[in-house]
Amino acid sequence: MTDDTPSPASGPYADLIDFVWRRVGALHRGLAHSSTGAAADLAHLRTSVGSDAASDPRVWRIVYTDFPPAFLGRGDAASPAESAVHATLGLFAVHQQSRSESMHRRGVGFGRAAQRLATDSGSDAAVRRRFEAVATAVDLREVLHHARGLVTQMSARRIPLDYGLLASDLIQLQNPERRSAVLRRWGREYYTRPDPTTPTDEHSSTTTSADTSLENGTDQ
Repeated sequence: MTDDTPSPASGPYADLIDFVWRRVGALHRGLAHSSTGAAADLAHLRTSVGSDAASDPRVWRIVYTDFPPAFLGRGDAASPAESAVHATLGLFAVHQQSRSESMHRRGVGFGRAAQRLATDSGSDAAVRRRFEAVATAVDLREVLHHARGLVTQMSARRIPLDYGLLASDLIQLQNPERRSAVLRRWGREYYTRPDPTTPTDEHSSTTTSADTSLENGTDQ
């Protein structure tokens, strides 16, 4: 593997993280190439934030094309992973609005991005209140309500975050046994300084044929 090849994710959510990395990469590349399909996809994702993915057929292709089978729901209800990916892509669409550079950067956790927002904006108290509101939200819909406000501010300040990692976090927030671990990590990221010896991976993931079709706003 060369330095120009992004490393795959690891751990129990690796396939889902890789999927989100590829998807946001494809959406951004389509936008960078002035694809009307990519622009429309991002607009549909923005309007669907906070709603069930099933309620908007315009986002089905974006969410479900090549979705990792192990994370798909088996019944009528969406699985935690389906809900998390739909929410994550919607937040990315909000973050990417009016930005030419990608607002996704591998290795930048949600807490770390919020910390940088507090520092860069000079509004630590206001950012902290919104960040804590995300952490104390009782369900995914409330999480998204508060997270959207932070992501909008991050976009204005050109502060990126890792959307694959965020998808993994949103899955675990829906699991009472994993929720505290995610919140603890967010707290550490927000209140501690980043380790300068730990690099972040700023490379995009490679494009698959399905991703190429999404950049063009078409199905395979």
